[in-house]
Parts: sequence; C-alpha cells; structure tokens
Amino acid sequence: MKNSLISLLTVACTTLLNAQEVSYKILFDNADELKPIARASLDLMTFGMPNLDFKPLSFDGVNLGAGAHGFYQVNNKLGIASDFQYGYGTFDRLFNGKNIFKNAIEANAGIYMLPIRNIKTRKTKVVLKSTSVNSGNKTYTLTKYLMLDAKHVNYTGIRGGLYLYRTPKLIQGSFEYPKLEQLDMAGIENTNFNQIGMYAGIQKRKIVSILINTDLYGKCGTIYGLDYFVDALFPFNSSFNFASNNTVNFAGRDYNNGDKINSLLENTEFKKGFPIGARVGFSIWDPSTKSLGSKKFGLSSVFEMGYRPYTKWYSKITLGIQLLKLQSK
Repeated sequence: MKNSLISLLTVACTTLLNAQEVSYKILFDNADELKPIARASLDLMTFGMPNLDFKPLSFDGVNLGAGAHGFYQVNNKLGIASDFQYGYGTFDRLFNGKNIFKNAIEANAGIYMLPIRNIKTRKTKVVLKSTSVNSGNKTYTLTKYLMLDAKHVNYTGIRGGLYLYRTPKLIQGSFEYPKLEQLDMAGIENTNFNQIGMYAGIQKRKIVSILINTDLYGKCGTIYGLDYFVDALFPFNSSFNFASNNTVNFAGRDYNNGDKINSLLENTEFKKGFPIGARVGFSIWDPSTKSLGSKKFGLSSVFEMGYRPYTKWYSKITLGIQLLKLQSK
C-alpha cells in the first residue's frame, strides 16, 4: 500500500511539474478535402486462427504469413477492394507434413458503394507528447494531449464480392462429431479444406484529419482513415481433400492424397453447423498527403473475426505498410 501511494505521488508530481500552458494554431481541419483514390499495403505480418474453440484439434490451421490489401476509388461513391494473405507458417504444414498439407490462403475481391455521407464535429484527442515514468517496479506512461473540435467525415454503404479460403483441417469423428461413424473407424484424418463463396454486407468509412502547430511541441495531429464492415458469407463450393502420402480406406472406399471426401459434406451430423457464415472487422489506414506531413510509407492494419461454415469461429490480424497512396486533386 505504501509503495502504491509513493508511486501515485511520483506520477502526480511529475505531471504537475510538466504542466504547461500550450498555445496552438490549427493548420488543417477539413477531412472532406482528403479524397483518396487508391491505397495499396504490403502486409508484413498476418496471424490467423481458424478455430477459436481451443479444443485439442484447434491449432491445425494457425498460421503466420504475409499478403497485401488495398482499394481503388472509381468515383466518389463506387470503389473496388481486394486482399490476399498467404500463410507460409501454417502449423500443420510445419509440424505434421510439408508434403501433404497446403499452406493457408485467403483472398477477397469485390466492390463497395458509399452513397451516404455526413460530416460531424466531435471532440478529438491530439497527442502532444508521451513519456514513461519508472516508480518502484512499475512503469507509468504520461500522455500530454489536447481535446479539440475536429471534423469527422463518415460514409455509409454496402459491399459485396467473392472470397476464397484454404486451410489444413484435422478431423476426429469421436471428438468433434460423435455421430459421424464414417470418421470413427479412421481416427484423426488429415485434410485440406477449400471453400469458395460470396460475401455481402455493410461498410462504413471514417476520415479524420486535424493538424495543429504548437509553441512547445511543434506540429501535432490526429489523422487516420477507418473502414469497418459486417458481412454475411454464402459458400457455394466447399470440399475436404485427403492429405496423406498413403492410400486411406475411408467408409469402404480407398482415397489418395488430394481426393475429395464428398460423403463428409453430405453427412447430417457434420452439417449441423449454421450453413451461412458471418464476419466483422475493421482496417486502419493513412489518408494524409505530403502537405500534411505525410510520410512516404504509412502504416496500416486489419482485424477480422467471424464464423465460417464447417471450420467455425476464426480471427486474424494484419500489420503492414502502405506502398501506394494516390489522392484526388
């Protein structure tokens, strides 16, 4: 208790000693003038977990990889978006067989329309400086910031397109699907799962851009683009392919590596999951220009989670840099 009080007093004293009156001038606060034509990002790191129930067979498709994502604005309302991720570090492939398992792949391509636009003025945090203070065994981060009125430009619309998904999948009848007698006789089966489908949903976009010049900290600002979405997934082609170097007898039939297990998808016990999937996510990107102090390469990130038929709950996160930033004049 004594140490906690001393730590709090240290932080409070440091804050008071650094408290200063800050004068500032607003250089830019009109996000509506930022009209990005195209953004293309190289995903330096992607991390995917295709099964979030954390059962013993949940980590078969966990993957670390790379990819790319971006969009092209055809006009003020219509745009094209796509992304691709390749899981070169897929768990099953690394530890259970490089010759039989395929690396995880995910790709999306489609269009979006954002016909609804509105501008609102909201209190926005502009960070001036962040410092760390060590007290005892703890480290405290002190952030100096201003809360300023800034314009937030919001777009609302719809989107849709096609998606492709591939992942290794271990299936054990007696564990995952107790009534699936076809799998009980074979124990754990190694498969590569493939799915192609359509997605359709709602998309929102927000652009915020406020830049100020202060007497003590120079130029500071809050500038970001945020896209978030809610999609329904409609698979129209799904297949499990055997992954084995040997011929496997499955439900009275011999299968070789790559053969489709058609009877698996037709089994009512296996299909008891919801046949339509869903996902939610967001992406953060840099909408700024050189006149606003934009760096040559901005940062970008994507987070997504949802439910896929047959492979169930999943999540993924992507971190990258923007290699292409085109603006409308």
